[in-house]
Amino acid sequence: MNRTPQKHDAAFGSAIRLRRNRLGVTLDQLSEQTGISTAVLSRVERGQHSPTLHNALSIARGLGCELMELLQHDPTEIIRAGDNLRFVDKETGIERIALARPNPSIELLKYVVPPGMTSRHFAAHESRSQEVFHILQGSLEIHTARKTLTLQAGDTATVLVDMEHWFRNVGSEPAHFVLMIMGG
Repeated sequence: MNRTPQKHDAAFGSAIRLRRNRLGVTLDQLSEQTGISTAVLSRVERGQHSPTLHNALSIARGLGCELMELLQHDPTEIIRAGDNLRFVDKETGIERIALARPNPSIELLKYVVPPGMTSRHFAAHESRSQEVFHILQGSLEIHTARKTLTLQAGDTATVLVDMEHWFRNVGSEPAHFVLMIMGG
């Protein structure tokens, strides 16, 4: 049985209760503000009921906040080895492993690039976006419209990626690196 929806219901309900208590608002008062019965609000707070989108928006408005504020979860998250999303380009053999996405503008990836292989050309990201490359093993060449960088094991580079960019393994062994993408 998939427990993810119940986990999210509990986290959402807990966030509502916390915000309501911080504001000193009773369930009856929130019910008056939202038009949602106290019984339903109580069940939502206990994670026993998933509100409709309309009701979730009403609850957020009733608490004087945006819905996203109530949806944000505890940033502590563990992804166990083997549970990561893994993609392999069939043409090049380049492997991309999603390590973490702590918020919508930051992503942490691990790449393995076979010797001599070149990534696809990535489109420009939004203005001021950056990628941080840390080479764990091997050699990597990073290309942008402005420059070409060659990195070796242990090197780290921060690259502006608001233009087309790509990378290539220039060594004789697989290149392993960690990539952090940060939106502008």
